[in-house]
Formats: sequence, C-alpha cells, structure tokens
Amino acid sequence: MKVRYIHNNTDVLPATLKSFIHEKQKGYPLTPNKEYVVCAINIWKGILQYLVTEQSEKGNDFPVWVPTILFEITDPRCPHIWSFAHYPENRDKGLEAILGYPELVDLRNGHYDGVLLGDQEARKLFHIRRIEIEKSVPGEWVQL
Repeated sequence: MKVRYIHNNTDVLPATLKSFIHEKQKGYPLTPNKEYVVCAINIWKGILQYLVTEQSEKGNDFPVWVPTILFEITDPRCPHIWSFAHYPENRDKGLEAILGYPELVDLRNGHYDGVLLGDQEARKLFHIRRIEIEKSVPGEWVQL
C-alpha cells in the first residue's frame, strides 16, 4: 500500500484528532507530497492511522503512526504477508486493531512497543520488514 502525505499542518485535523497530538507539534516528521509505503495500519482510540517512516541521511528509519486523513492513497493494494488482529480488551488503553507484518501485530512479543520506543532490535526488524514490503512485487499484493 502506498500513500502520499498531503497535509503537513495539523490544523486540518478534526478536534478529536488534535487532542492526542502534542501542543508544540505543528506537523509530522514527513515530507509533504512524498509517497510513502505503508508498513501497517492501526486503529488507536477510534482513529485510523498508517505506520510510515522517514529515513535519515544515514538510512535510519523513524517510524511514526500518522492519521490517514493526512494522506491520499496512491496504491490501495496490501502486501500478502500482512496479518490482522483485533484487541477489544485493549480499547481503554487505545490500541484497538492492527493490520501489518506478523511481528508487529502480535502484541505478546513486545515488538510493537519496541518500534515506537526506539528499541534497537525492534527497529532492526522493522527496517528489514519495511524493505521486504517495499521490494515485494505489487503483483503479490492483494486489494482488501
């Protein structure tokens, strides 16, 4: 799945989305009008988000969950390796569902939190999975 980041200004977000964005954050660390490969999709407190990454000059990944309203879809097909999990028991904590690569979807292994908290091993695996998704043949992707 590929998306183009079309809004860098969080002022376009509905009030319900602004409530969980840090006051000083005026945008996400993404490049406007750039196309991104979606590494996963989640529902956080009722908000649909894409997991995308901006790479540093050194090639490091900086994954971030961003509300889908800030993007337009350029290719709706999803990698065939994606898995899905629904977490109704976790709703009060925020995370309701994930569609993405298997290690990210399985919350028992700590990978999901590790990616977001900057754990080195989790980020290495994220980088590997991101490259696999980017290099996967679009003919192997499925439209949901």
